Parts: sequence; C-alpha cells; structure tokens
Amino acid sequence: MSSLKVIIPLIIIFVLAIAGVYAIYKSQATNTDLALATPAASTQIISFPKTSPTPKLTPSPSPLVAMGSQTPNTGTDEIEVNNKGIQITSPTAGQQVGSTILVRGTANVTSQKVIITIVDTAGNTLGQGQAKACVGLDACNFEASIALSKAKTDIGLMEAYSPSTIDNSHTYQTTIPVSF
Repeated sequence: MSSLKVIIPLIIIFVLAIAGVYAIYKSQATNTDLALATPAASTQIISFPKTSPTPKLTPSPSPLVAMGSQTPNTGTDEIEVNNKGIQITSPTAGQQVGSTILVRGTANVTSQKVIITIVDTAGNTLGQGQAKACVGLDACNFEASIALSKAKTDIGLMEAYSPSTIDNSHTYQTTIPVSF
C-alpha cells in the first residue's frame, strides 16, 4: 500500500511533464510553420505584357524586406533573426546589365544556397548562377558572376531564390527587372 502512495504521485508528475513538453513542442512547431509559410505566400511576381515592346515596370517593394525587421515571438527568451530571406543589392531594379553580371546581396536561407536566373521578356533563360548563403541568426553577403547570352528583348527579370530542402521548390523568391 505504501508503494502505491509513492507510485501514484510519480505517475501524475510524469504525465504533467509529458503534457508540458508537448505544449512547448506544438507552440514552436506552429511558429516555425508560420515563419516558413510566410515567404512563399508573399512571393512577388512581375509579369510583362506580350504586345508592348517597351513595357514600363514599376515593381512594388519586396514584402521580404519588410519581413526582415520582424522578430520571432519565442516567449521570454526572445531571439532576433536579422534579414531572413534574400535581398539583392546589385544590380538595382531597372539597371542596365552587360554580357556578364555581378549579383551581390545578403541572404539568410535554410538551404544555404541562392540560385539566380536571368530571363528576357520572351521567357528565354539568358544565364544562371549560384551563390553560397548562410543560415542562422544573421544574414551574410553573397556574390555571383553570371555570363549572359544575347537577349532578344531590351528588358528582363532577375530571379533569386533558395531551393527548398524538402521539395526543391523556390523559397524566399525575390524578382527584380533589369535591362539589356
């Protein structure tokens, strides 16, 4: 009988501990799911009209830039993640590029890779490159030199993204217009 007096409180403590661990896990899983889903849901896409030879591009500010200033809510022990995603600093939107383009920026992405593709308005891929990025609390600089083939149009798009570690889909996608 005395062993039951010891075992029952131990079982109650064990069940409460398991419930507490599960609650913490669910809270962190929900925050992680929201943080991972937000960049893909806020991808900026710029399209070109097929009929106009010189369409005017007026891209809106990337929603990923605004996300970089947010800090995750982790309870009492807050951790600040700076510049999550991909930001391109060079070339700038609408800038004219030559036969070789030097792409610079900062990135903090889960796959530690930034893939950069340049296409013209006809949809032809003119060049592609890759840069090493970091994953952690702070973004790091990246740089990639990409040789371009001859463009058939005067303007195009530069798309930078990180391949998903789960299904290779484009995550943290950033698109800016360029001219040739």
